Amino acid sequence: MLAGLALAFSCAQPISPTGGPRDEQPPRVLRTAPDSASLRFDGKEVTFYFDEAIRKPAMNKEVFISPFVLRPELRFSDSYRRFTLRFNEDLRPNTTYVVTLTGIKDNHEGSEMKTAYSLAFSTGEVLDSLSLQGQVLGPVIGQGQKDVKLLLFDADSIQQQQFTGKRPAYLTKASDAGAFNFQYLRRVPYAILGVVDADQSNTYSQPSEIIAMPAAQPYRWPDSAARRDTLILYAFLPDELPPAVRSYGWMHPQALSLRFSESLRLDSARFALRDTSGVLIQDSLLFTWAGGTDKELLIRMPDTLTAALECAGLRDSIGLRSDTTLRINPLRKRDPAQPLVQRPVLDPACACWTFTAWRVYSPEDSARFTLTASSGPDSLRAPVPLALRFDGFRVTAAPRQPLDPKGSYLLRLRETRLPPSPAAGSDSVYTYPLGWFDPADLGTLSGSVKLDSSYQGPVAVLLLDSKKAIVRTARDTVFQFTHLPAGAYTFRIILDQDGNGIWTTGSLPRSRLPERIFEAPEPVTVRANWDFEGHVVEVNTRLKISSGPSGKGGAEAAAPPGAPAPAGPRRPAGGN
Repeated sequence: MLAGLALAFSCAQPISPTGGPRDEQPPRVLRTAPDSASLRFDGKEVTFYFDEAIRKPAMNKEVFISPFVLRPELRFSDSYRRFTLRFNEDLRPNTTYVVTLTGIKDNHEGSEMKTAYSLAFSTGEVLDSLSLQGQVLGPVIGQGQKDVKLLLFDADSIQQQQFTGKRPAYLTKASDAGAFNFQYLRRVPYAILGVVDADQSNTYSQPSEIIAMPAAQPYRWPDSAARRDTLILYAFLPDELPPAVRSYGWMHPQALSLRFSESLRLDSARFALRDTSGVLIQDSLLFTWAGGTDKELLIRMPDTLTAALECAGLRDSIGLRSDTTLRINPLRKRDPAQPLVQRPVLDPACACWTFTAWRVYSPEDSARFTLTASSGPDSLRAPVPLALRFDGFRVTAAPRQPLDPKGSYLLRLRETRLPPSPAAGSDSVYTYPLGWFDPADLGTLSGSVKLDSSYQGPVAVLLLDSKKAIVRTARDTVFQFTHLPAGAYTFRIILDQDGNGIWTTGSLPRSRLPERIFEAPEPVTVRANWDFEGHVVEVNTRLKISSGPSGKGGAEAAAPPGAPAPAGPRRPAGGN
């Protein structure tokens, strides 16, 4: 009895054979019922016959049908060498249907079909025969977008870019390189949207999904004679929400940090403070970036009381605005009250230190700052003259005389203690140990960005270190980056259409595409005590995508397009 049950169970699912050579051939469709291009179809099911057992595919993941059909069933037979797609609703009259198989794998080794297979049939006398192919590109030029489903709609079913929750008339899946192909289409206008379908709903259902769209909607066929056309879509994570406050924290009894969901524009921002009864305490609070990031603001507060902070006119890079009010609880622990919320950071590019204070300093406060050597007898520690620049909470301190790279220094700041310190009202001196840099350990990289004729607008030039962190930026096609530590760097060029100096994503309701990004394929090596001049970053906005041997997308390598021009002259710093 048990042996019989075991035998019966073993027949229910194909088992991989043992021994023998590895099966690296993907499964093939031998035939279909009905035949492809059949007319006057009035059946309830279609069947696919394979040359070997396949792994069970899933509807709307490896098996797609267009136009959309509600809840079809998949039935398997012949030890998974055959499956049948059964319709549970009547098909539309005089309509061409396309069943597309993609990613079907054999049961033995998991070898996958290299290309999609399509079966087309018509319920009428005519088989639609137009095809629309194209590619989904990521924000980086030369890179395709993976895992995209293409949703094709009759144009009159989409109004004002309202795709959310709409069922497409046709659906297919792009390759890893972003290539797609719709076949057997009618000559009517279409709206098209690509979706990285996180919830497998076969719709655009949530703003957290990456989408892709063309430069113009709806799509219209070029002329009556063309039977095939090509379309490019651009993928991005849409920005449909205004900036929001994620959290806040006290940096100092009179300095509050606000952390936001995204980068901000501050041209219209305003902050005001009211007490719990609604009485205005202070309007137009002073604010600045905290530590240089564009997602965290530092706001000057009059005191650590319970209050309502009004945040108005907050805008992101594409102009979405929000106004909000936060209830601020007082700081419980007020000591120690350090005068700086960000300690001095050495910046070789400007030969200076930068730091952020909890309050605003002015030129009248210059006497509060002194710089001396930190070693040797006190009588020999003569102050080093400083050039101080004050910008809100931010202070820049540059020595007016050469410093010893091997020396150590102390920055002293005299500041009045705040209540409830026992010594409130008296001055205290705070010290910060500092070091200096050796110019012989640094190099210079200068050159230009060469754009092709398809784009001649503003650019933002980003220099990245080996960890892909941004170390320098420029907003011109000519750049000079001085005082760079020796190492390998790569260029990222933003085609900065809005001229704001940062990358701006797209918007579906506004029909706005994301800004394109070019990344140089080869790093540039900067040597210590050398000037690297005349480096050219050649941006090729027409860089194409191809599929490599593994089937994954990669830039075509034909003397690689977009690669930097040959290295410019190098010479020792200060040489002739």
